[in-house]
This record gives sequence, structure tokens and C-alpha cells, in this order.
Amino acid sequence: LMPSNNNQLVIDELKIWFNLTTRGVMMIPKLQFPPTPHILEPINLLTIEAYQTRMKAEGKMNYYTSVSPKVALRLLHGNDYTKATEEFLTYCCDFHGCGNYHFHRNCVNLFKAGEKWKIEGKHKGWRDTLHIHHYARSLEKYILKQNTWDTAGSARGYDIYNFIDRVLGFEFDDSAVSWGCQLRDLLRVRTGRDHYVRPGDMWYRNVEFGRTVSDPMKRGRYGAGYGKQVGWGDMNPYPPGEVYQGAH
Repeated sequence: LMPSNNNQLVIDELKIWFNLTTRGVMMIPKLQFPPTPHILEPINLLTIEAYQTRMKAEGKMNYYTSVSPKVALRLLHGNDYTKATEEFLTYCCDFHGCGNYHFHRNCVNLFKAGEKWKIEGKHKGWRDTLHIHHYARSLEKYILKQNTWDTAGSARGYDIYNFIDRVLGFEFDDSAVSWGCQLRDLLRVRTGRDHYVRPGDMWYRNVEFGRTVSDPMKRGRYGAGYGKQVGWGDMNPYPPGEVYQGAH
């Protein structure tokens, strides 16, 4: 998640945007970065240092297909919020927007009452938003997801053609690199190591709890795994090690 310019923090821009527009929902566009770094696997580089080319246009996976935006919600203290507004935000919105009425039986009634238009800010002011750097997986990670998440993907599934759809984009963009020094300093403080390199020789999907990588049912979409429900503050159990856990 990146600010619209590097002179401010994401959290500050979110606050300013919601306060000035008085809207309740921000649709955050994605910039698609192809998996170019994984050709050489520069494990000594941070992700934000390695990815430096992308699709030129926002919201484009390639020249023919799009990549969905993500949503940021102001859950409380909107100027014209009511209890119904907060109910709509809580139960009728998902990662990509608001209006998924099958989540909650009262969503249709809330929509008819105008709550969707209230939070989307019809006739209210507009400002440019921050954006998301959408980093494509390596082919190895892509295949692992294909083999271990039976609910992922569309009707096409995770085939090789779906992967190839994600490998385009030649616009130079090193805007995230300027945050590298700050992040490396934080990693040094958290881990006690001057040069942090990601550990391990195998990549695990978060969160796992004792299942093998080849087990297609090793986790659910919402974090439940091996009969356990993962809390928001629980650490990733893989890979083990104090340095890795300290960094995350």
C-alpha cells in the first residue's frame, strides 16, 4: 500500500482523504508488477527494492484484463452516519466494494434505504487516492497456490495461461525504493541482524498449523487450519525461528 506521494505516510493520507471528502469508502486501485525479479531471485533485496517495472495504467493485469481494486472503509464517525450506516459497512462490504447482499439478510433493505449512496459519497468532493503495488508471484509460488488452495481463482483456475496473463508491464517505477532504508532499519532493530535475508528453503502459505505443503486442504480461505482458528494477533508458525518471528 503506497501513498500518492512519498512525502506523507499512508495512514495520514487515509485520514486526510476521509476527512476532506467526507466519504465512507475509498476504492484503492492497483498497479500490476510482473514477476520479473523471480528470474534471478534476488533474496538480498526487499520486495519493494526488487520490483521496479509495472503496467502503465492503473487496474490493468495486462492489456486485456483488469485487476480489481481494494476497499478502505471509514467504519465510524462519518458526518451523516447512523446505526444503519455502520451495519451496512460492517456486513455488506467485502475486499472489493460494498453491496454483496448475500452476506447479511438485511443488506437489501439497507441498500434500498440509501446507505450505499451515503458511504460512497454521491455528489461529494473527490481527491486522488493512494494505491496498491500488486506484486506478481513467482511461477513456483503460483503453482504452490494452485496445488494448495482449492477455493482460489475463477472458473479458469490457476493454469499456466493465467500465470502468463500476469507477466506483462514495462513502465519503470522505483517509487517504493525510497522506503527501503526505513524498512531495513526496522528489520535490523527487530531481528538484531544488520543484513536481513528471508530464511528457509521452502515457502509456506500463511497460516498452516501442521499440514504438509502437498495437502490441498491444509487451510481454509479465512485462516482456519488443522482444526484451529487463527486470531488476529497470532504469529505465523512457519518457518520457525526467532529471527523470522521477530521480523513479522
